[in-house]
Amino acid sequence: MKEPGVTLSQRVHMQRHGFVEMHDEETIKWLFEMPSSVFSRMHYDAATQTLEIVFVSGKVYEYLSVPRREYDAMKAASSKGTYLNQHIKPKYSFRQTG
Repeated sequence: MKEPGVTLSQRVHMQRHGFVEMHDEETIKWLFEMPSSVFSRMHYDAATQTLEIVFVSGKVYEYLSVPRREYDAMKAASSKGTYLNQHIKPKYSFRQTG
């Protein structure tokens, strides 16, 4: 399944940079895997505006009502952990899920 509006070159770029496409019938979700000393991956669900962070410890947290622009800014940040601490944690409700 191909996401509308995403060109082949954009898809290749996303695959090369750790984006893994996941599809279900209701929404398209992106899983972003990255090397980090703080967390091992993050996942954003655009339909629910939920940002899931999987920490290297294995703990999993969901940050609620996070706008897509905030997720995009975090992906682009040179330090994901610093961005999380300065921009996500202070602004958004969260719950531990794992």
